[in-house]
Amino acid sequence: MGKTQRTPPSSPKQGIEPADHNPIEQQQSYVTNRPNKRQALSNHGNIISTVFANLPVTQQDVREIVTDIVQTQMAFFLTQMNENFSKTFNKELSSLKNEIENVRSSMDFMNEKFEDAMRGQATLVKEMEEIKTQNEILKGTQNSRMNNVEVQCVLESKNENLNTIIIQIAKTVGCSLTEENITHCTRVAKNDKTNTRPRAIIAQLSSIRLRDTFLAAAITFNKLNKENKLNSSHIGIAGEKKPIYIMEHLSPANKSLHAAARIKSKELGYKYVWTRNGRIFMRKSDNTPYIVVKDTDFLNKLQ
Repeated sequence: MGKTQRTPPSSPKQGIEPADHNPIEQQQSYVTNRPNKRQALSNHGNIISTVFANLPVTQQDVREIVTDIVQTQMAFFLTQMNENFSKTFNKELSSLKNEIENVRSSMDFMNEKFEDAMRGQATLVKEMEEIKTQNEILKGTQNSRMNNVEVQCVLESKNENLNTIIIQIAKTVGCSLTEENITHCTRVAKNDKTNTRPRAIIAQLSSIRLRDTFLAAAITFNKLNKENKLNSSHIGIAGEKKPIYIMEHLSPANKSLHAAARIKSKELGYKYVWTRNGRIFMRKSDNTPYIVVKDTDFLNKLQ
C-alpha cells in the first residue's frame, strides 16, 4: 500500500495574530493600577498592606508616605509635649501664685503691725514731749525756789513781823542773818482748807549759799538738842511748845513725794529722810548708803 502523506495542520501566517488576541489588553495586564487618591494618614495603619496590594510603587510614593507619617507623629508628639508642658506650667504657676499670696498676706500683716508701731511711737513721742515740757516747767519752778526756805508750824498772829521771826529762828540755830539777807518773806495759802496747821512761811534769801547755811544750821541744832529741838518757845511764843520745821521750799509735786517718803520711812524703819536741792533722800541707818526717791513707784517697790 502506498504511504498516506499527512498534511500538517495549517498555521497562521507569520506576523498575523489570532483574531481573539488583543494587544492593548495584554499590555494593560502588566501595568499596576494606582489608586486615584492616596489614603488619609488617619488610616496609615493599613498603608503597608495597601502599598503591597498595589505594587509597584515609586520612590516618590514612599517618600511622601514616610513624610506624612513623620509629620503626623511629630504633630502628635508636639501636641502631647504642649499638653504636658501646660499641665506642669499651670501646676507650678498655681503653686507660685499661692506662695505670692502668702507673701502678700504676710507683708500686709507686717505693714499693719508697722503702722501700729509707728502710731504707738508717735504717741510715745508726743507723751515724751509733754513730759519734757512739764519737767522743764517743774525744773524752772524748782529753780525759782532755790533761794527759798520754808518754815512750818509757826503760830500766826495778827501783827506778826515775818522778817523778825525768820531772823530770830536763824539766831537760835546759830546762823547769822540780817534784814538785808531776806529778799522776800510771806505766808502761803493752804492747799487743804480743812488743815488746822498754821500757814507756812516762805523766806527768799539773797543767795543759795546762805539758804544752805541756814538749813544746815537748823539740822545741826536739832541733832545737838534732841530733847529740845527747835520749837515755838525759841522764838518767844508763850504757851505749849510747838515744833518748828525748816526745810527747802519744794514744788507741790516734790512736797507730796517728800510726805510720802516720810510715811514710807516709818513703815520700813528708815532713820533719815531729807531733801537737798529739790531731791529727796532716805537712809535706813547711819551705816547704810542713802537712796534717792525718784517717784511714788520707787517708794512702792521699796522694801
